[in-house]
Amino acid sequence: MSQVDSTQTLPTVEMMTNMGFYEILQVDPASHERTLKRAFTDLARIYHPDNGGDLVRFKIIRFVYDVLADKESRRIYDECGRAAFEHQFPTGQTLPTEETRMLPVEERQKLPTVERQKLPTE
Repeated sequence: MSQVDSTQTLPTVEMMTNMGFYEILQVDPASHERTLKRAFTDLARIYHPDNGGDLVRFKIIRFVYDVLADKESRRIYDECGRAAFEHQFPTGQTLPTEETRMLPVEERQKLPTVERQKLPTE
């Protein structure tokens, strides 16, 4: 399972939100870091918006790779599973834009948590 099969049906965002991280990258849990990077690179070519891919699915692939590429995060994922990262998992919600960053504090507080989490501290 170390090489991405570009001919298989690509999972939807809904499918990805229910898949394990190794399953999303299409690698074995015992995979070496080079295998993870290769799988990410192959998937990034498919999902990157500049190549006609889907931005949300690309963000999911990137997030999963970032977790598994970091030794401590990977250890936590292997011990606790997906629940340890569920609050950070991209779900298709909009990330903050320049317009939201320039809103008054009162208006920013009304934004969904996903949009607020990357705003500068007040």
